[in-house]
Amino acid sequence: MRKLYPLDKPITRLQVNRVVKRFKQYGGISDQRKNNTGRPKSSCSSENVEQVKRIIDETPERSVRKVFSDINHSSSATSVYRVLRFDLKLTPYKVPALQHLKESDVNQRLTLPLG
Repeated sequence: MRKLYPLDKPITRLQVNRVVKRFKQYGGISDQRKNNTGRPKSSCSSENVEQVKRIIDETPERSVRKVFSDINHSSSATSVYRVLRFDLKLTPYKVPALQHLKESDVNQRLTLPLG
């Protein structure tokens, strides 16, 4: 191997043992962890998603923190936000508070000197 790949690091005894162990255990050397992609999504379970969906359907103007206080406390407010955002595809919306303009306001703005 060193003659074929002189620039590569040499294979260690530990690496060979891991490959042999994987071959004996799975019958091949490919990675068998196809469905093991990381930590389980415990707080984004289907039960929590349904619970959050039910609360939002009843009162859509409810805040994330109030929804969190309504459900069981097995998850966090951040988890509730993630459920709303990624599982239910909901985004926050706040109605902007605007000043009511009168006709005199428009005329006053047009007559002011630039300066």
